Amino acid sequence: MNTPDTLENNINNGAETVSQPESNQDFMKNIIPPQYDGLPSEVVEELWDNSIYIDEEKNKTKIERRQNVINQIKVKENAREEKKRTQLIKKYSQLSGDDKGKFSGAQNDAMKIAHEYIKDERELSGLSKEEEFVFGKIKSAYESFKKENPDKEFPFKLVNDIDRQVWDSFNYRLAFNVLNSQKEISDQDEANKIREEIGVPEQEIKNDVVMKETKDRKEKEVDNTGVDFSKLEAGLNQEWKDGFELAKIAEQQDIDLSSISREDYVQFAIDNKLIIGDGHLRGATWQRKAKTYEEFYIMRKKRKEELNDSKEDKEFAKFEYTIKEIAGKKDSKDRFIKEGVRVKSGTSEAKSWLHFGINDDLEEKNKETYKAYISLKDIRKLSPDRIVSLMEKLQKFGYNGQVKTFQALADQGVLLNDQVVMHGKTEEDANLALQIAKDYFGDELNQKSLGKDEVIDGKNKSYSEILADRIKDEIKNSLK
Repeated sequence: MNTPDTLENNINNGAETVSQPESNQDFMKNIIPPQYDGLPSEVVEELWDNSIYIDEEKNKTKIERRQNVINQIKVKENAREEKKRTQLIKKYSQLSGDDKGKFSGAQNDAMKIAHEYIKDERELSGLSKEEEFVFGKIKSAYESFKKENPDKEFPFKLVNDIDRQVWDSFNYRLAFNVLNSQKEISDQDEANKIREEIGVPEQEIKNDVVMKETKDRKEKEVDNTGVDFSKLEAGLNQEWKDGFELAKIAEQQDIDLSSISREDYVQFAIDNKLIIGDGHLRGATWQRKAKTYEEFYIMRKKRKEELNDSKEDKEFAKFEYTIKEIAGKKDSKDRFIKEGVRVKSGTSEAKSWLHFGINDDLEEKNKETYKAYISLKDIRKLSPDRIVSLMEKLQKFGYNGQVKTFQALADQGVLLNDQVVMHGKTEEDANLALQIAKDYFGDELNQKSLGKDEVIDGKNKSYSEILADRIKDEIKNSLK
């Protein structure tokens, strides 16, 4: 086990340090949206809706801003942990030689206490927000593991570097508390010996709260996210609040929002006079059932974790890499992956979609673009091979147009309502594409629909944006 001596060597050698110039502080306050300021970067990555638009330039701008904010938050997190390490080193350097010799034992006790807290065998107070967040993740993982493996030892592991930094700093801090508690107990014990010698009644030796085991702990529902969602809820726009309210109404009426079409979801919002945004219409249908931001966060996190680094996720990452490599080839003849199916050159720089052209695809900009959309009940079954196979069938049956699909399975695809989008050259092409997709996937389909992008008042509007505008207009008109 490392002691602060090891940390001191690491810092002196420049290991894992991040500098944060004072001049950037005001800039960072301005760039980080207030509802996300003070939250862990991991939570912001999860909750900042990364909507995908038809305009690739708009996608790029949105993605870059989101990533810039997340990077700035990570800089702040690393600076915070670096400051902790520096303070710990100073505190350790001021210990006596005897206390330094006892420190390793105190660390072992601290580790034992932390693990007992994870198992709900004792309580800890005075945790910082970042410590609560990390412990929340560990406790959640522990509970899930023990449900499936009650007789096995929990394989404790922190994946994120910032989580490991928080964990290490906490354990060093707890070790100092343990050391102080041991000294206090020793002092109290010595005082009792003196009392005994002079005939004075002994006093009860009071243990520090950090060393005290909790008995008969009442069962209670614990928030294992370690996130204060009240701040997030306060910063939500009305569309998000209306979306959560709509989920509550649906639950009361026993309506499964995850199984109805996008158009029926829109009508349900209109009927209840609740204005949801296009983000609700783009998102995977299971997200519609979230009644609070906390539920929304837990849903998304769980779905992504189930897929992250899975065989299917890795397979799709390889597919994305291969398609982007093909897209970068200068000769268009080298971009064909099957007869009549080629990778669009813009895919090499695209941030959100993998783009394909089939037969006589849609090159010119039209005021109207007819589209067919599909998503599967189990996204694991939407493999690269099946996407390519679908495009082969589209080509064979004479479809003309484009096809696009997501770039990342766990970080993107699982969060989308539209997992495969087919842009027909004509309305007939879009209808044909949807029918072929229905025949190919059958009962595996969750969502299947037609739509139309339009240019309205000189602006490109996606079908979801048009539907969102319809909700606003119809509700507004109904209130006149």
